[in-house]
Amino acid sequence: MTSSDPSPPREGTRVWQADWPVDLPRTLGSLRRGAGDLTTLLPAAGQFVLAANTPAGPGTLHLGVGSSPRQVHARAWGGAAAVDWLLDGVPELLGARDRPQDFRPVHEPLVRAHAHWSPRLRVMRTRRVWDALLPAVIEQKVTGQEAFAGYRALVAAAGSPAPGPA
Repeated sequence: MTSSDPSPPREGTRVWQADWPVDLPRTLGSLRRGAGDLTTLLPAAGQFVLAANTPAGPGTLHLGVGSSPRQVHARAWGGAAAVDWLLDGVPELLGARDRPQDFRPVHEPLVRAHAHWSPRLRVMRTRRVWDALLPAVIEQKVTGQEAFAGYRALVAAAGSPAPGPA
């Protein structure tokens, strides 16, 4: 993939303070397409790495929970516009637009119980429709194991290396 951002690759960092304790694996876990997913890494506890197509070209985002579970350190690599796009989207990616207090599971006891058991779960917003749509379509047509293998093969064949150290 060629970047639409002509600027040279760069690195950027930000620290974001959430209003709740952030649970990276629980919030972002649905982005992983199996253990062999080439677009995500779990390098250590409390960390998540995402290789993403942004409107400005490819980028890599590394997230880590800081000394407080409400503090998230974000580092991104890619063209200048891709880095800014990834870092600007961290709050939404971690569920800042989700309003758990508005969730009222009144009709389904199992959903109500799960909401009670998972108070730190937030619904994320990736802002990357294609990256969500493609795996979802693949996963509708075959078993999970076949879908993960097919997605991995597609990324390996058609993708490009993500910017940054990952």
